[in-house]
Amino acid sequence: MFLNKNSIGGKMLSIMLVAAMVSSVAVTSAITSGATVSDTQASNASINQVTSSANQYGLKSNPQDGVILHAWDWSLNNIKSKLPEIAAAGYSTVQTSVLQHCKEATVGKTNRDWWLFYQPASFSLDTSGGYSALGTRSDLQALCTEADKYGVKVIVDVVANHLGNQNKYDKSSAIPSDIRDDNNCWHSEGFVEINYNDRYSITHSSMGGLPDLNTESTKIQGYVLNYLKDCIDCGVDGFRFDAAKHIGVPSEGSQFWPSTITPASEYYKSKTGDNLYCYGEILYDTGGPAISEYTAFMSITDSDTGNDIRGKVAGHNASGAANPAYYKGAAPNKSVLWAESHDTYSNDGKDTEVAAVNHLHNAFAGQSEYLSSSGSIVYNERGTSGAVLVNVNGGSQQVSVAAHKMTTGTYKDQVSGGIFTVSNGQISGQIGNTGIAVIYNAGENPTNPPTNPPTNPPTNPPTNPPTNPSVTYVRGDANGDNTVNLKDCIVMQKVTVGSVTLSGANKLAADVDGNNKISVADVVATMKYLVGYTNTYNIGAVVTGGVDNPTSPTTATTPTTPTTPTNPTTPVGDNVVYFNPGSVAVGNERWAVYVWKSDTDNKWVNMSGSGSLYQVTLPSGYTKYIIARMNGSTSDNNWNNCWNQSDNLTYSSSTNMVTATGWGSGNKFTTSLSSK
Repeated sequence: MFLNKNSIGGKMLSIMLVAAMVSSVAVTSAITSGATVSDTQASNASINQVTSSANQYGLKSNPQDGVILHAWDWSLNNIKSKLPEIAAAGYSTVQTSVLQHCKEATVGKTNRDWWLFYQPASFSLDTSGGYSALGTRSDLQALCTEADKYGVKVIVDVVANHLGNQNKYDKSSAIPSDIRDDNNCWHSEGFVEINYNDRYSITHSSMGGLPDLNTESTKIQGYVLNYLKDCIDCGVDGFRFDAAKHIGVPSEGSQFWPSTITPASEYYKSKTGDNLYCYGEILYDTGGPAISEYTAFMSITDSDTGNDIRGKVAGHNASGAANPAYYKGAAPNKSVLWAESHDTYSNDGKDTEVAAVNHLHNAFAGQSEYLSSSGSIVYNERGTSGAVLVNVNGGSQQVSVAAHKMTTGTYKDQVSGGIFTVSNGQISGQIGNTGIAVIYNAGENPTNPPTNPPTNPPTNPPTNPPTNPSVTYVRGDANGDNTVNLKDCIVMQKVTVGSVTLSGANKLAADVDGNNKISVADVVATMKYLVGYTNTYNIGAVVTGGVDNPTSPTTATTPTTPTTPTNPTTPVGDNVVYFNPGSVAVGNERWAVYVWKSDTDNKWVNMSGSGSLYQVTLPSGYTKYIIARMNGSTSDNNWNNCWNQSDNLTYSSSTNMVTATGWGSGNKFTTSLSSK
């Protein structure tokens, strides 16, 4: 079933679910219509909401925290061309359709043939053009590379439960013979239709006439794992598993999930240092095992919660729509909530109010929520400074509803531009003609983010860091254990044959002859030192900044007569920096200062104060600093939690008062300097 673009139910359900759910992912419709194969009870493709890395668009680094856009039936190149709009609309993650090689060519097909993508013939990406309407492996690589520039993560829909048929209950001739002709790759019950009252039938029988893969087979598991790794090699950040409830769990004798998701996650972490994001489609209930057996490996869809709210909104039941319950029973941080899918709501454009609530969802990720209703208004307060209000009857309405969490103040409606006030325990204002108000004082981003986003702030901001930072090491100590022995010689030998690389102090320590390279000569010199033959290069001495500091004492000199002490000078005052955040502050941020001397000598310091005056005392010896606007819902100071920053600044008593004057280019705010 498709709802009309102007249907109150579809759009408003999307708004409520995206605004709600503290740690869950919410599902909304793509910017195009779509559908997907799945259960006989309901279809599978969903537009999910998740979040990515901290950047100028306020996106979230963990997909579970923000919003996923399901780019249903979009070609990979089309997704790539729309990345500026996707990021600006607040989508941290984009989900592609199924990219596995189909049982027949999809080039030239229409959206009516969407089902072909859910009848793959193999576990491989297409490598040549002219077959898949979505694109090739190289197109996927190009998409992922471009998405990284915007902080948008890419996840791929995967069909692992079945492959395509030739005719009903038969196997497609396009399936490689290694799978097609091996009976051990198929469930023998996979040629009769599923009985949804029988869990064994759910995992072993046919879904709509499609031949059911034997997912307990280690051979099939190997094919799936290799496909996941190939996608990861292309830059993919996660996967959505179609018909996940039709694949068994360990208590049922199936090792499919620990044999695919677990090693794929380890592979992704080894390449990126980050966590792979996976979620599975489980419509209604599992039909048997506890939901925790799935959430041990991935997040799962919770369509029942979305369906219930959809029914209440469509029925103009505001109090019913304010129900905060999760029907599936999974924890919020393991739930993927459907607001919309191709079955319920599809449209050709992403509305302003959807983008506005995406931004609110990202800005308030991890903060509390309070769902309530008043008359025809259902609303969700996020944290103490944001809310979404929906008139389930549609259209403009003056409202005055109880404020349960929001603090007294003035807030902007990010949809209509109108002003809402919170005072005397009431939220008051005019909902615009969309029937939706998204009220909070957005300040994460410049009003008009540039089309070409800046790169992420450098880890070490100094413009001209020293080429050779000062370090201390023991000459010859290649393994860094503060002694020189045969183990260090072995490390040096491995370096000379290219099996080991060294950096930092270890690299300097291994270069005992000081010729800026590690060679056999360094090994020989160290071995001579160890047998007491010679110590030409002062091996074993402590070195700082490349200058030998022998540990043996030097010959004492005759002490000089002490001079008469002079009167002490007036102590130099602390280097205090004062800061007025001006118009770039909205009240939900923290302020911190990053100070540095070099690449290896830097630290963060919190600023104290409030309103129009903050201050910080720079640590002794530090004069270079950056003022950073930090995510107020976090406490750690790092560049991932930094929303915006000033330019590089240098302390001077004549410029110790810094005032923010507005937004500059990239991820920075502009400042003026004066004396305080």
